[in-house]
Amino acid sequence: MIGGARYYTDQLFDIETITRITHEQSCCLEWDLAHAIGNVPLKLHDWQVDFAVWCTYMYLNGGVFVHSNHFNDYHLSRLDG
Repeated sequence: MIGGARYYTDQLFDIETITRITHEQSCCLEWDLAHAIGNVPLKLHDWQVDFAVWCTYMYLNGGVFVHSNHFNDYHLSRLDG
């Protein structure tokens, strides 16, 4: 999991490019967008983001993001916890 933005420095990561490079390595990536969601435009589906989470108490009320490519992805390991 990688954070999409740094709270203290206002640094915004290039989510689209990092996701593309990750996919070129045949990996999945989850984004923590707690400080990006509601603050900057996000095109998670267009950028092919696999998964994203954020906190709903800060800037908006909403759930997590799972790209539709993974709706029937049963080979992915279940997260226990």
